[in-house]
This record gives sequence, C-alpha cells and structure tokens, in this order.
Amino acid sequence: MGTSVGALLMIVGATEPAHAVSYPFYTDCETPGVLGNGWFSDWTPKHVDMILKVNDDAADGHHVAIRFVSQDNAYNLKYWKWHHLYDGKGTTKSWTLSADDSTGHMNGVGIQVAVMEGDEQIANCTNMV
Repeated sequence: MGTSVGALLMIVGATEPAHAVSYPFYTDCETPGVLGNGWFSDWTPKHVDMILKVNDDAADGHHVAIRFVSQDNAYNLKYWKWHHLYDGKGTTKSWTLSADDSTGHMNGVGIQVAVMEGDEQIANCTNMV
C-alpha cells in the first residue's frame, strides 16, 4: 500500500447548504453532547465537495468537533482534520470544504463528530454515506 497525500481546503464564511449547488449525499451522527451533519457533492474517487455542520448540545464544559472521513476500496478509513466549535451549548458552526485524494480510492465519504477535552475525544460517533 502506497503513501497517499491529501489536501483539505477550507473556504471561510460558510453557511448551511442553501446555495445553488446541490448536495445529493447526506449523513448525520449524534452522540450525547454533539450532533453533526455532512452534505456531499461532486464526489469522485479523487475529489469531493462538502458542507460539515456541528452543534454543541450540552453545557458540559467541553467543546465539540467534526471531521471528514473517507474510505478506500479496502474499507480502510482515513480521518481528516478536525474542525472545532468552542462557543458552548446551543451553538452551531458550518464549514464549506473540499477534499482531494491523489490515490483515486475515495470510495466512501462520511463524518466523525466528537465531544472534546483539548485534543482528547470524550465521546464520538462516525457515520458514512
């Protein structure tokens, strides 16, 4: 198995998917304290556009985070960069992103959400499209 190099591009100022672009693939994931959503479009084995959204649902002193997860043709998962929300219970944040995988084996897409203490995951869930 070769080494893959991927890049994740973040476009600042993103909102929920109320744009002209259609996001035909969707998944969500919830664990106590956090709810995440992922909308995906223009998905090929080398590229996908997405909107990731995370909600902090608990006044527990922890922050929440969401990240993109891709799956190759051997069902191996690749966990991409975390996107954090530090604003507390009842807050939501969205990111419009794209991911490129030079190996051309991005056969599955999904999200992972977590309740975090620093860089440590207190609770998490992962769901694929």
